[in-house]
Amino acid sequence: MSKQQILWKIQIPLSVPVIMSGIRTAIVMGVSVATYASLIAAGGLGYFIFAGIGRANLTMVLVGAILVSMLGIGINFLLLKVEDWLTPKGLKVKR
Repeated sequence: MSKQQILWKIQIPLSVPVIMSGIRTAIVMGVSVATYASLIAAGGLGYFIFAGIGRANLTMVLVGAILVSMLGIGINFLLLKVEDWLTPKGLKVKR
């Protein structure tokens, strides 16, 4: 096999789960860090969290935290399905 064939038929398929787990982690962290956008008046779900903290309103903080958590979990689940679709059949782990 040539170097190109080794790359595309062996190395990349073997690395898909590792690459996708890194992408999933980065995107979920990006969602959680995006809550800080409300501190610079950019809006977002962080408004509920920081406004609730400022007003000592636990319900408002919980609404914001639950929504951000659901968004992160939903995106992680969606990207897990993409990873499952991209992973070659012979490399999948039975769950």
